[in-house]
Amino acid sequence: MAEDEQLPDHYVLNRNRELLLRPPSVQKGMSLADERMSRFYGCQYIAEASLMLCCSSSVAATAQSLFHKFYFRESLQENAVIKVAAAAIFLGAKVEEEPRHIFDVVQVFERMSQRKHGQQPRILNVHSDPIAFRMKSAIENFEGRILRSVGF
Repeated sequence: MAEDEQLPDHYVLNRNRELLLRPPSVQKGMSLADERMSRFYGCQYIAEASLMLCCSSSVAATAQSLFHKFYFRESLQENAVIKVAAAAIFLGAKVEEEPRHIFDVVQVFERMSQRKHGQQPRILNVHSDPIAFRMKSAIENFEGRILRSVGF
């Protein structure tokens, strides 16, 4: 590669310091502190989900990396943190060759949501519950978007 050629942004994410200081969410009006807290919140969900899914720490690390890379291309205001986190753990498990069934990921994230809101945990019927199908669709959608954001 010639010296004057530059790699596309998705190959060298941190070559542009401006992108690190002003990610898309901040450019659209979110404060940097709120943006960082939302990222932290998403990473906590990923770490907890990886434990509940009995995944290795490398799956959690890969998922968190994918999560952060996605949000350096997309805005937090326009993409639900929980759904992106679910897609990231689903994809991270595939990348690290520890795949999990998509409905297991749906079940884990629904359980975490129920616990967060103080609700009684219940098992979703993955064959008939509309919540399960909506979350499954969201995970599949964001899986593709995460892959595109990292250059696949």
